[in-house]
Amino acid sequence: MSKVRRIKVRGRVISGVGKGKYYVSLRPYYALFSSILSAPPFLGTLNVTVENGVLNINNLPHTFCPSGYGEIKYALGELRGTKILVLRPCKSVHPQNVFEIVAPIEIRKWLRLRDGDEIEFDVYIIKEIEEENR
Repeated sequence: MSKVRRIKVRGRVISGVGKGKYYVSLRPYYALFSSILSAPPFLGTLNVTVENGVLNINNLPHTFCPSGYGEIKYALGELRGTKILVLRPCKSVHPQNVFEIVAPIEIRKWLRLRDGDEIEFDVYIIKEIEEENR
């Protein structure tokens, strides 16, 4: 059995490969992100590397695979009172402990973040729980 729960995640900001703006701007992703965030998303992502084992793609409760585009797994989250999406493309050039954050604002500029800076955010993940024996 699984249950959705909120966890605090700490990670370090890293540079991506420069494709976040392109993918966020694609119609199916842009529409999804706008709908979930209740605002247009910033055209880019903030890449964060998290400690191994803290968060993995299997914890992300939602999947989106628009026809003709790549599949992503994502979860809702919050960063300093701002609604965010934490996502991971199912096919990625990044190590498995790298996640991307989509928000209605440019987080890097808002928080004056540089590569290597630590960031903390909440994410709603799937947590496997064992069923109690009867």
